[in-house]
Amino acid sequence: MDQPTPSLLSPSFLSQLISQKLNHSNYLTWKRQIVPFIKSRRLYGHIDGTTPAPPKYIDRE
Repeated sequence: MDQPTPSLLSPSFLSQLISQKLNHSNYLTWKRQIVPFIKSRRLYGHIDGTTPAPPKYIDRE
């Protein structure tokens, strides 16, 4: 049987990529690791506001 592929955003996958958990003293080191990952997944626009949020409600008409 095939093993399921882990989600690329799952906590276990991220913990393999990011060597340090964010805490009060390591923000810059953490940011240098997480930002390239977020950009590689084309998600950075949601953080910096360049990608608009989807509508809160869907019109079903």
